[in-house]
Amino acid sequence: MSLFIHVPWLLCVFQCWGAVISGSIPVLHGEVQSPGYPAPYPPSLHEIWDLLVPQGYTLNLTFTNIDIELSEDCYYDSIMVMFGKRFLGRFCGRNHVSKGDRPGKYSIMSPGNNLRLVFKTDSSSPGSHRYSGFSAIYQAVDINECTTEFDKGYMCHHFCSNTLGGFVCSCRHGYQLQPDNSTCFPVDCGFPVPKNGTLRVVSKIPKTLYQNEIQFGCESKYYRLEGDDVYRCEAQGYWRSLNGSRNLPKCVEGIVNLLY
Repeated sequence: MSLFIHVPWLLCVFQCWGAVISGSIPVLHGEVQSPGYPAPYPPSLHEIWDLLVPQGYTLNLTFTNIDIELSEDCYYDSIMVMFGKRFLGRFCGRNHVSKGDRPGKYSIMSPGNNLRLVFKTDSSSPGSHRYSGFSAIYQAVDINECTTEFDKGYMCHHFCSNTLGGFVCSCRHGYQLQPDNSTCFPVDCGFPVPKNGTLRVVSKIPKTLYQNEIQFGCESKYYRLEGDDVYRCEAQGYWRSLNGSRNLPKCVEGIVNLLY
């Protein structure tokens, strides 16, 4: 048994193709084989397969059998694996996998949700040995976005729940998920100024956000406050007094004694 694996890391040694997926339908798993497999493959081939799994997954490719004419650097016949313009490997030679074993020991994990396979054979006959080509399977592997760090940090501001093919962000108590479905801001209860009343923030941070406190008053000495005066912003977005009431106070006319 012999197998040659050529992996050029920096240069494309004979040609580079783009990774534009054209006409490919995302699938969770599939199989790809050389033309006519397991019959001997013909000369002068240049076959391309674009493999695509759904967004939110990476693509794992495993060769179950490789039987390709062996040459130095796989110059004559080869199966090449690419991601975009990046070479992930070029294979030739022979690697048979026994029936019932786990498929192959040559597994390639794509950096994204697609791979391109390029099968190239030269113009000469495969000769007396009759090479059968290759067979491979591929499958979607879920990405755990919650453990992946990106340029701007992690995917979620507070909490991240990994789901099949995606993720869901959530926020701590008293915070709201923003339209970007990632950022969390504190709940804002707003300024509920009563009629003929005044309002001031008594917390250290002069805002009406979650757990901040405000104090009501009346704008005229001829009015009196009916109800509690100090309220705290709750996680549900409403004000509750320190005595537990959700009813906001009112400024009502008081009794004025006039001396003549």
